[in-house]
Amino acid sequence: MTTPLSLIRLHPNATTFVHWAIEKGYLPRRGDADLGYALHAALKEVLGDFAPRPFVFQQPREGEGAILGYVRAKPDAITEAAGLPAIHASADALGLQTIEAHAMPENWRTNARFSFEVRTRPIVRSRDTGRSGPNHEVDVAAWAARRAEERSESLPAKEDAYREWLAARLDFHGVRLISAQLVSMRRTRVLRRPIIGGHRRVREIEGPDVLFRGNLEITNGKRFAEGITCGIGRHTAFGFGCLLLAPIGTWG
Repeated sequence: MTTPLSLIRLHPNATTFVHWAIEKGYLPRRGDADLGYALHAALKEVLGDFAPRPFVFQQPREGEGAILGYVRAKPDAITEAAGLPAIHASADALGLQTIEAHAMPENWRTNARFSFEVRTRPIVRSRDTGRSGPNHEVDVAAWAARRAEERSESLPAKEDAYREWLAARLDFHGVRLISAQLVSMRRTRVLRRPIIGGHRRVREIEGPDVLFRGNLEITNGKRFAEGITCGIGRHTAFGFGCLLLAPIGTWG
C-alpha cells in the first residue's frame, strides 16, 4: 500500500522566529546564519513525526515567510497533530496556527511534465582525506574545475557544473531535466550540531546555495515518488532539496 504524501505550508513571522531561535541558541546572536537548523529543530519539537522533510523556507519580504515541505501522512492526521495543545514557545514562533496540508498524488505518471523550483546545496564529499565529516564537503563547481585541470581540459563554467550536478541527481530519482535556470547563486553559512567526543557542538559550514527553476519530465513514477520525499542532494533536513512542482511552463 502506498504511503500517503502531503505538502504542508506554514507562515511564521520571520522576525519573531529569529528572536526565538537566538534565545534558544539555535542561531548566533549576530543573526546572519541560515535558518535551516533552527527551523529543523523547531519543527521536530512541535510536530515530531509529522515534521516535514525535506522542506524549504521562502522569505519574499522582510518579516514574512513560508515553510513548505513534505510529510508522509494524510492531511487530516497532520492538522490534527498540529491542533493539539502546544506548550512550546516554538509553536508560536512557527505560526503553527497557520498550518495547511494538501494531499499529493499517490501515483506519478511516467512522461508527465512539470515545472519545478528547488533550493540546493550542490556539493560532493571530499575524497582526498577519506573522511566524511561536514567540513570535507566540496563545492561541485570547484570539484569539477579540479577534475578538468587534472585532465588538462578547459574549465567548465560554474553554472554548467551546477546544472550537470542537478541533472544527475534528478536522473537518479527517475526524472529527466528538460531545462534549468539558476535563479540565485550564492554562498551561505549553515549551522550544524554534530556529535563530537560524545557532545553536540555547533559548527558553521560555508558552501554553495543555489536556487533552480525549470521544467522536468518523470521517467520512472515509482522512483520519483521515493525521490520527492528523499529530497535532492544533501542537507535535506535543513531547508535544502525540497522539489516544488507546478504546471509545466510556470517556471523556465
